[in-house]
Amino acid sequence: MRKILSLLSVFMLVSMLVFSQTRPITGRVVDDAGQPISGASVSIKGSTVGTSADVNGAFRINAKTGDVLIVSAVGAPAKEITVTSNTNLTISLARQSLSLSEVVVTSAFNIKRTKRSTTNNAQVVGGEQLNTIRQTNINNAL
Repeated sequence: MRKILSLLSVFMLVSMLVFSQTRPITGRVVDDAGQPISGASVSIKGSTVGTSADVNGAFRINAKTGDVLIVSAVGAPAKEITVTSNTNLTISLARQSLSLSEVVVTSAFNIKRTKRSTTNNAQVVGGEQLNTIRQTNINNAL
Protein backbone atom coordinates (compact mmCIF):
# COMPACT_ATOMS: atom_id res chain seq x y z
CA MET A 1 0.00 0.00 0.00
CA ARG A 2 2.85 2.32 0.81
CA LYS A 3 4.47 1.72 -2.59
CA ILE A 4 1.21 2.47 -4.39
CA LEU A 5 0.74 5.77 -2.53
CA SER A 6 4.32 6.84 -3.17
CA LEU A 7 4.07 5.94 -6.86
CA LEU A 8 0.76 7.79 -7.12
CA SER A 9 2.24 10.91 -5.50
CA VAL A 10 5.30 10.80 -7.79
CA PHE A 11 3.04 10.37 -10.83
CA MET A 12 0.91 13.35 -9.78
CA LEU A 13 4.02 15.49 -9.19
CA VAL A 14 5.49 14.61 -12.59
CA SER A 15 2.19 15.22 -14.38
CA MET A 16 1.85 18.65 -12.72
CA LEU A 17 5.36 19.54 -13.84
CA VAL A 18 4.66 18.45 -17.39
CA PHE A 19 1.44 20.46 -17.69
CA SER A 20 2.78 23.59 -16.03
CA GLN A 21 5.88 23.97 -18.18
CA THR A 22 6.26 26.95 -20.42
CA ARG A 23 7.34 26.57 -23.99
CA PRO A 24 8.71 29.08 -26.48
CA ILE A 25 6.11 30.78 -28.65
CA THR A 26 7.47 32.48 -31.76
CA GLY A 27 5.67 34.57 -34.31
CA ARG A 28 5.38 37.71 -36.38
CA VAL A 29 3.32 40.85 -35.92
CA VAL A 30 2.06 42.30 -39.21
CA ASP A 31 -0.41 44.98 -40.29
CA ASP A 32 -3.38 44.63 -42.64
CA ALA A 33 -1.14 44.83 -45.72
CA GLY A 34 1.21 42.12 -44.42
CA GLN A 35 4.02 44.55 -43.58
CA PRO A 36 5.90 43.78 -40.33
CA ILE A 37 5.27 46.02 -37.33
CA SER A 38 8.58 46.64 -35.60
CA GLY A 39 8.59 47.39 -31.89
CA ALA A 40 5.21 45.81 -31.19
CA SER A 41 4.77 44.82 -27.55
CA VAL A 42 3.87 41.20 -26.72
CA SER A 43 3.09 40.38 -23.08
CA ILE A 44 1.30 37.72 -21.06
CA LYS A 45 -1.92 38.97 -19.47
CA GLY A 46 -1.76 39.08 -15.68
CA SER A 47 2.04 38.79 -15.45
CA THR A 48 5.12 40.91 -15.95
CA VAL A 49 6.54 38.68 -18.70
CA GLY A 50 6.79 40.44 -22.03
CA THR A 51 8.92 41.14 -25.06
CA SER A 52 8.95 43.36 -28.11
CA ALA A 53 9.09 42.53 -31.79
CA ASP A 54 12.25 43.15 -33.76
CA VAL A 55 12.58 45.09 -37.02
CA ASN A 56 11.01 42.23 -38.99
CA GLY A 57 8.08 41.97 -36.56
CA ALA A 58 9.36 38.67 -35.13
CA PHE A 59 9.04 37.90 -31.42
CA ARG A 60 9.73 35.02 -29.02
CA ILE A 61 8.13 34.58 -25.60
CA ASN A 62 7.81 31.66 -23.15
CA ALA A 63 4.18 30.89 -22.32
CA LYS A 64 1.95 28.04 -21.20
CA THR A 65 -1.01 26.66 -23.10
CA GLY A 66 -4.06 28.71 -22.16
CA ASP A 67 -2.13 31.93 -21.44
CA VAL A 68 -3.46 35.08 -23.08
CA LEU A 69 -0.99 37.16 -25.10
CA ILE A 70 -1.65 40.90 -25.37
CA VAL A 71 -0.19 42.35 -28.57
CA SER A 72 -0.11 46.12 -28.98
CA ALA A 73 1.70 48.64 -31.15
CA VAL A 74 1.72 52.37 -31.72
CA GLY A 75 -1.16 53.30 -34.00
CA ALA A 76 -2.97 49.97 -33.58
CA PRO A 77 -5.47 48.76 -30.96
CA ALA A 78 -4.37 45.97 -28.61
CA LYS A 79 -5.32 42.41 -29.52
CA GLU A 80 -5.63 39.39 -27.20
CA ILE A 81 -4.57 35.95 -28.44
CA THR A 82 -5.02 32.71 -26.46
CA VAL A 83 -2.03 30.34 -26.64
CA THR A 84 -2.97 26.94 -28.09
CA SER A 85 -0.84 24.00 -29.17
CA ASN A 86 0.45 26.05 -32.10
CA THR A 87 3.94 27.42 -31.36
CA ASN A 88 4.26 29.67 -34.42
CA LEU A 89 1.82 32.59 -34.64
CA THR A 90 1.15 35.30 -37.20
CA ILE A 91 -0.74 38.15 -35.57
CA SER A 92 -2.36 40.82 -37.72
CA LEU A 93 -3.09 44.22 -36.19
CA ALA A 94 -5.34 46.81 -37.82
CA ARG A 95 -3.76 50.23 -38.23
CA GLN A 96 -5.54 53.35 -37.01
CA SER A 97 -4.73 56.71 -38.53
CA LEU A 98 -4.61 59.25 -35.76
CA SER A 99 -3.22 62.76 -35.90
CA LEU A 100 -2.19 65.07 -33.10
CA SER A 101 -3.84 68.45 -32.85
CA GLU A 102 -1.27 70.00 -30.55
CA VAL A 103 1.46 68.96 -28.16
CA VAL A 104 2.72 71.04 -25.27
CA VAL A 105 6.20 70.14 -24.07
CA THR A 106 7.03 71.20 -20.53
CA SER A 107 10.17 70.54 -18.57
CA ALA A 108 8.60 70.53 -15.12
CA PHE A 109 8.38 67.00 -13.72
CA ASN A 110 7.13 65.41 -16.94
CA ILE A 111 3.69 67.05 -16.67
CA LYS A 112 1.55 67.01 -19.81
CA ARG A 113 -0.89 69.88 -20.24
CA THR A 114 -2.79 71.61 -22.98
CA LYS A 115 -1.63 74.97 -24.24
CA ARG A 116 -4.40 76.88 -22.49
CA SER A 117 -4.08 75.24 -19.07
CA THR A 118 -0.36 75.83 -18.62
CA THR A 119 0.72 78.70 -16.38
CA ASN A 120 4.07 79.09 -18.10
CA ASN A 121 4.93 80.83 -21.33
CA ALA A 122 4.25 78.51 -24.27
CA GLN A 123 5.62 78.99 -27.77
CA VAL A 124 3.72 77.72 -30.77
CA VAL A 125 5.81 75.96 -33.40
CA GLY A 126 3.99 75.08 -36.60
CA GLY A 127 4.78 72.74 -39.41
CA GLU A 128 5.99 75.59 -41.61
CA GLN A 129 8.63 76.57 -39.07
CA LEU A 130 9.80 72.99 -38.71
CA ASN A 131 10.29 72.63 -42.46
CA THR A 132 12.30 75.85 -42.82
CA ILE A 133 15.95 75.16 -43.63
CA ARG A 134 18.32 77.81 -42.37
CA GLN A 135 21.32 78.76 -44.44
CA THR A 136 24.69 77.98 -42.90
CA ASN A 137 26.58 80.31 -45.22
CA ILE A 138 25.85 84.04 -44.99
CA ASN A 139 26.40 84.47 -48.73
CA ASN A 140 23.65 81.99 -49.53
CA ALA A 141 21.30 83.74 -47.10
CA LEU A 142 21.56 87.02 -49.04
